[in-house]
Amino acid sequence: IFLKITMAGTKVLRSLLHELRQASPNGCIKDSLAARYILAQYKKFATTEQQFCKARNEATFLGQTYLTYLASQRRYLELYKEYHGRGERSVRDTADLVGFKLPSDPK
Repeated sequence: IFLKITMAGTKVLRSLLHELRQASPNGCIKDSLAARYILAQYKKFATTEQQFCKARNEATFLGQTYLTYLASQRRYLELYKEYHGRGERSVRDTADLVGFKLPSDPK
């Protein structure tokens, strides 16, 4: 029997696996329980040519929700590392951080 997964479902699956790979400390998700679970769910909700499944659409929506969460979590950590206070900053560092240019001293 031919299994049919929509293009949207395939794109979400690939994006989810990409985000899991980025979140993995070594970049490998071969032994990841999360990746195994996601693949098992996609196989579970795959439909055949002769069958229509509302749960597939729900599974795609849930996958998009998890994808949004993982991408937001990664972006949050990037921003936190960049802007988290590291103690006192110089005036120049603060100006660079907010996008201002300091006037030059003509001494």
